[in-house]
Amino acid sequence: MNARPDIFTAGGNYFELLAPTQSVFDIADIAAVLSKLCHFGGHTRRFYSVAQHSVLMSYHVPPADAYAALMHDTAQAFVGDMPRPLKELLPEYRRVEKGVGAAVMERFQVPLPLPESVEHFDRVRLATEQRDLMPPHDDEWPQIAGIEPLSTVTRPGRPTRPTTSSCAAMRSCAVRRCNDQRKLQGNITQRGAAFQRALPICVRFPLRP
Repeated sequence: MNARPDIFTAGGNYFELLAPTQSVFDIADIAAVLSKLCHFGGHTRRFYSVAQHSVLMSYHVPPADAYAALMHDTAQAFVGDMPRPLKELLPEYRRVEKGVGAAVMERFQVPLPLPESVEHFDRVRLATEQRDLMPPHDDEWPQIAGIEPLSTVTRPGRPTRPTTSSCAAMRSCAVRRCNDQRKLQGNITQRGAAFQRALPICVRFPLRP
């Protein structure tokens, strides 16, 4: 039996992996998944969500790039957080991931390619997070060779209720970043208002790095 090229989402819709632009999804679907998706394929000493990584990323870059930083890993809500070494061995996966990523970015009006600051601080956070969250090791990863980690320590959110904490934080941050982007570009979007109406109040992990 062949598997269908779609997945059933947290929002109760089917996401078409090979035709993502035709799929129905919103920021609540993405935040709900990324808040429960552990970074590094789960190989961390404590639970650390992709949502928290994304929120923290948005504080490192210039204000004009903050929204892009927040949204840079949103495709993982539909294709997962596959470890990079495995991803490099699966060209078909990379093709699907690229298509899904482009569709998600288009839906939320995030220009591609991503700003250089986002690419840079993604590597900086990688260097920082592997130092703080993974078992000790003395080898250097090629993708972060020469990258200086941050002086601040990564403090994961509570693992007991990732849905209410990380999800709320990402949705809250999406509103702020979308509003910041709106002010910077002078472009009012209905999407930012929709995020605002959906906002929960509770945020349980430290938003700032």
